[in-house]
Amino acid sequence: MSSNRVALLLSRTADAGFAVNREGMIRAWNRSAEQLFGYSAAQAMNMPCVDLISFHTGTHADTCCKQCGVIGQCLAGTTVPNYDVRAKTAAGTPIWINVSILAYQDEVNNELLVVHFARDITRQKDAENLNQQLIDLVRQIVQLPQAEQRRPPIVPLTDQEHRILRDISDGKHPRTVARERQITLGTLRNHLHRVNQKLGTCNRLEAVIEAKRRGVI
Repeated sequence: MSSNRVALLLSRTADAGFAVNREGMIRAWNRSAEQLFGYSAAQAMNMPCVDLISFHTGTHADTCCKQCGVIGQCLAGTTVPNYDVRAKTAAGTPIWINVSILAYQDEVNNELLVVHFARDITRQKDAENLNQQLIDLVRQIVQLPQAEQRRPPIVPLTDQEHRILRDISDGKHPRTVARERQITLGTLRNHLHRVNQKLGTCNRLEAVIEAKRRGVI
């Protein structure tokens, strides 16, 4: 399949697509690649992929380099699974992309063309990173009482205050807590105010965290 035929194929896909030869030189670059990476086809053609896009990732450090592992796998006839990789646009903006690989042998020029289909997954990765940060924070809160001596509140909580704090810790809305405990919202606020005074906190979230840290709940 010639470079022209690969370019025609890439023009019919919505994914950002480009093809490189065994030396990593770009031989085809579609319009979606222009939009994603910020380089025109004229700028990208015959440029080294590694210099243009600057892929890098912690788990596949050799994904895009002068001795490209992906090209090496294609030369060996090995199927390359999809992978996520950090890339950089023409403006220098870092992005995450998911890449699929398709190897074509150009019979006319006896040239291997490694076709890349790239999809922007930056928002997905950012969301995953945020979720991981929240998980790590919760883990730290849960493990903290084990790392230091548990200290009781200066003034012990009443049984009702314990129950209310556990309800809040379970994620229940204050109205739900008041209804289930058969108390008014005003009474609930009074309980939470006293809990904050005893634990030295300012709001119910801080109270839950401090109570977990002290081993109260």
